[in-house]
Amino acid sequence: MSFHELTAGYPWLTKRAARVMDTEKPMPKRNGFAYLLAAFIPYAGRLGGGFGLLILIYVVGVMAAVAIPAYQDYTVRAKVSTAIIGSQSARDALGNYYQSNQRIPESLDMLGLHSQLADGSQLSLDPNKMVLTVSTKQGELIFTPTADAEGRIVWGCTNGEGLKATQLPPSCRNTGNQ
Repeated sequence: MSFHELTAGYPWLTKRAARVMDTEKPMPKRNGFAYLLAAFIPYAGRLGGGFGLLILIYVVGVMAAVAIPAYQDYTVRAKVSTAIIGSQSARDALGNYYQSNQRIPESLDMLGLHSQLADGSQLSLDPNKMVLTVSTKQGELIFTPTADAEGRIVWGCTNGEGLKATQLPPSCRNTGNQ
């Protein structure tokens, strides 16, 4: 009875009759377990508790539809961040070589760099524009060099094939530089 009172819009007939017969007599207390059960069945007015359960399922479904893609982007972003950190030494070596020799190296091997990172990502160099591409299982991350006002090489990163812009780490999305 306590559960039904919490999920319905009116008290039970026996309680209403008891109140009319003796207004001074205290009403029976509700069972504490009824509050716990009623928390999972929201009040839905005349449509009843079953409709409340449908509303609850709908709300959980909408929350899952938003949360699951956001979580998947988060996990990809974490893995791509690992590739960014792993490719830092290759970008530094390319920048140093260019500043010393004023030309682009023909390959990564010429600098003594491995084309595979520890996480399994593959590095490839475009010798015409000195663009470094990091191919991960999640997609491609493209590093493009530019020279700053002092002549230093600054690397900008963008998403390539298979990688959405929302999956880029904040360092690539916000500033465009890494």
